[in-house]
Amino acid sequence: MKACPSNEMERIRQINEISLKGEIVIFGSDYMAEFPFYELINRYQLECAVYNRSVPGLTVAGAEELLREYVLTLRPRKVFLAFGEDASESGQTVGQYQKLIRRIRAELSTAELFVLGLPGEENEAFNRRMASFCAEDGMTYIALAGNRGSAEASYRAQFKQLSRFFRRKPLTMADAFAVAGV
Repeated sequence: MKACPSNEMERIRQINEISLKGEIVIFGSDYMAEFPFYELINRYQLECAVYNRSVPGLTVAGAEELLREYVLTLRPRKVFLAFGEDASESGQTVGQYQKLIRRIRAELSTAELFVLGLPGEENEAFNRRMASFCAEDGMTYIALAGNRGSAEASYRAQFKQLSRFFRRKPLTMADAFAVAGV
């Protein structure tokens, strides 16, 4: 990925100044950048804020230069990472993930970290490596539901998977019905 334009970095700085601290951040590349989080969150009212700071074309290696402004300044309690679409870096991705995670842990020692697997058969080998890495490192790996049917159906199924990690309190019966409606 090319360096982030300074006007985009400034836009994120301004947004983060008015954002709630200590909430949830999703930080990834193409797939998560296109994910309709806000539309789904509006349908299912969460008791916490979820900020999608994903950038199209961002590699896990390039994520380190954006980490401070896009993630760390928000002081999130949970960080979801979703990189790996760039096939040119696939052999180095686990090592680069480790470096990124070490930096996040150094800055946000109490934050929970999650790695999201990428949907699609073409990502199976990468997902297996990342699941193994997470198991060894004591992190939560989330294998997103595959693309079944329409993009809308896939997004809904994946959001349902993720929404249980977005909660602060136990799921109530009303919450369960709200999720079922998503």
